Amino acid sequence: MQLTATQKYILIWCSFVIIIFITFIYAIPQFTTLVLKYIPYEWERSLGESSKRNEISKYKVCTRAKGRESLDKIVSKLKITDNLSSNKWNITIIQKSEVNAMALLDNNIIIYNGLIEQLDTPEELAGIIAHEIGHIVNNHPLKSVIRNRGLTFLFHLLLGDASDLGTLLIATVYSREAEKQADYTAMLILQNNNISTHGLKAFLNKTHNIEPQLNSGVSSYLSTHPSSIERSNSIIDNAYVATTPLISQDEFEELKKICYTDKEK
Repeated sequence: MQLTATQKYILIWCSFVIIIFITFIYAIPQFTTLVLKYIPYEWERSLGESSKRNEISKYKVCTRAKGRESLDKIVSKLKITDNLSSNKWNITIIQKSEVNAMALLDNNIIIYNGLIEQLDTPEELAGIIAHEIGHIVNNHPLKSVIRNRGLTFLFHLLLGDASDLGTLLIATVYSREAEKQADYTAMLILQNNNISTHGLKAFLNKTHNIEPQLNSGVSSYLSTHPSSIERSNSIIDNAYVATTPLISQDEFEELKKICYTDKEK
């Protein structure tokens, strides 16, 4: 059967699209590595500020003093190096009912108070923050934006404009490999700072077990942090029990009230 001119035209274009698609898929890792080398810090900082501003502008930022003191005490113990300038994590808690946390650029981490309310121990929160730090130190936020929205990212990079990419960063979903890498980094951070890894394991088990009983808030964390049971089992295999408590239970209760007003108990 001889093809018509139109059919040949369609076949050629379909073949061209398939070739481009396959080439792009295999070129993404190399493309990502290449682009990362040429991104200036000021541009990265601008993207971090943009993504953070896009998220917190819609919600109340929780700043109750006693709760913030407890949070800062936990964060101060999550050191990755002896260089203090390398351990400045900017943690923002916003009043949003979803159970979620996200790592952004320029050492920014956003945590929803819906997640805070689900926690039973400060070690759970330390594990979550350590996991998000794991994403940052492995450069996952920027890598994921480049890989998932490569052409859009490249267009903005050439224009020198990071302002419109904030929403892309917030919507980032990491690969299973990235999640495993962040978990491994979190375990190292926790162990090196004498903090129990059982907190992170407990939270992962909790999100899996309570998901059918709750609304979409819990699933939001699972959708951006997939395979909680598989990740939990990995942490069980590398479990570490700390010898000293992270903060007191009273301090932790104050942290859980961080979104309260001074008049609320």
